Amino acid sequence: MQIIYFDNCSLRNIEALKNFDNINFYPLLSQFRIGITSELELEYDHFKLDLKEINFDFYTKIKEQEIEEYKKLYHLTEFDDADASLFIMGKRDGSTIITDDRPLFFQGIACQLDISLFPNFLLAMVDQGFLKKNTFFKCYRYWEKIGRYNKPILKEIKQQFHLIS
Repeated sequence: MQIIYFDNCSLRNIEALKNFDNINFYPLLSQFRIGITSELELEYDHFKLDLKEINFDFYTKIKEQEIEEYKKLYHLTEFDDADASLFIMGKRDGSTIITDDRPLFFQGIACQLDISLFPNFLLAMVDQGFLKKNTFFKCYRYWEKIGRYNKPILKEIKQQFHLIS
């Protein structure tokens, strides 16, 4: 089974949805092998993310030298260490990355990582029957209400949602 890593923006999105409409994604996440790096852990702590409901299956410490090498090799100098660690886990270990960070997403796509934007991950969960359409639509309404994503992205998300049978 694939290991999945979430960036802090995705986890903050999960917490916001739980606080807004009591949408709890933690039971869904418990069906996956979730990883964390020491760099992600520092970032999660910085943003005071409540992680007690997440069972992290893998903890990885990445050496500073490796982070710097990847930053140079893959033009990641604009990324902080947490995002660079996500990239490393995707590139080096073939892990799945779920992000809401567009620059990281586009760099990951360019380097052929298994990477997905958070709404697309949820759409895949709807398509595979792990998430109810109604739950996803509540998320969409929340994102629309708070302006989480710009209008073209929301339109694309809605179009993809309607394609799911």
